Amino acid sequence: MALGVGNVTDALATRPILFVSDGRVRATIVTRILAGTARDAVNTPTTTLRGGMVLGQITASRKLVQYVAGASDGSQNPVGILLDDVRVIDDSGNNEDQTVRILVSGDIRASQLLIQGAAFVGHTNESAARTALKAVGRCFIFDDELPA
Repeated sequence: MALGVGNVTDALATRPILFVSDGRVRATIVTRILAGTARDAVNTPTTTLRGGMVLGQITASRKLVQYVAGASDGSQNPVGILLDDVRVIDDSGNNEDQTVRILVSGDIRASQLLIQGAAFVGHTNESAARTALKAVGRCFIFDDELPA
């Protein structure tokens, strides 16, 4: 599933992670598998990942997890941004992979993003994440980089 310019629903336009530019919301959204082992280190519970989290992809399993700049398993390369909150455990407390919607391009509010559960803006890895999100062939436009 991919939604592009002109195909974004009204509900999507109200997401705090996206901003309106030229009277419309630009976003490309795809579905992917989020690993049940992914965690939101700053959230309670850590097994509920919040929308806005920058995600990387484990090379071996191709599953998404939280972006970790210093990793060497593939998760050090951001591939997108989690659109919705998601719980990664089942009712018995076992890790459970989830199908999630992620942004792979779009006009985004930097203040709404998370790196490993912490605020994106001001994070130690913010610069590396910004550079990588713009360099992977994606078209992410950050609201705080636009001319005044």
